[in-house]
Amino acid sequence: MPLKQLRIRPILAILLIALAAPIVAAQEDAVDDFTAEVRQKVATEDADISARWAATYRARISYPLTVSAGVGLIRAKLPRSWECQTACPFNGWMLQLEPGLHGVQFSAGYAMLMGQQRGGGRFVDDVLVGFAAKGVLLRSWGDANLNPPDRSFAGFELSYSVVRFNFSVGALRRIDSTPGNDWITTFGFGWGF
Repeated sequence: MPLKQLRIRPILAILLIALAAPIVAAQEDAVDDFTAEVRQKVATEDADISARWAATYRARISYPLTVSAGVGLIRAKLPRSWECQTACPFNGWMLQLEPGLHGVQFSAGYAMLMGQQRGGGRFVDDVLVGFAAKGVLLRSWGDANLNPPDRSFAGFELSYSVVRFNFSVGALRRIDSTPGNDWITTFGFGWGF
């Protein structure tokens, strides 16, 4: 290889690096600008999120309440601009009160559901899918299928809904001094969440 060619190659390499450096720097600046823009959008969306209360309802056949209807409130964090005319994720703490033919149940826990508020109101009209794990206080009375019928229980309940159809199961322990079984298993199915 001639000596002249050996001297030209390092010079060409230096020239290529010198010419490529501004292109690489421009690409790095573009990436930095894009990253800053994405971070700004995320910060704007995070600042736009607010906690809101949404109402739920359910009607069901269950043991030991027999027939019951309840309302609940879930506190979810959603962007202010979302009207939830289509599916929205309502994830948060939930309170629920459910009076029935043979007792009343109060529950509190964490719920995750996808639902719609079609009417523009506070109720989640359509629960597409939902799950809740709740602590439960239950007071039975009247002709409840318990011996004796007037009893108080506390425990937990798992509730699952698919396209408005709800199924729930729970385990409750007696908290009063009446005689009878210490534990009962609750279950129910119905409409809503």
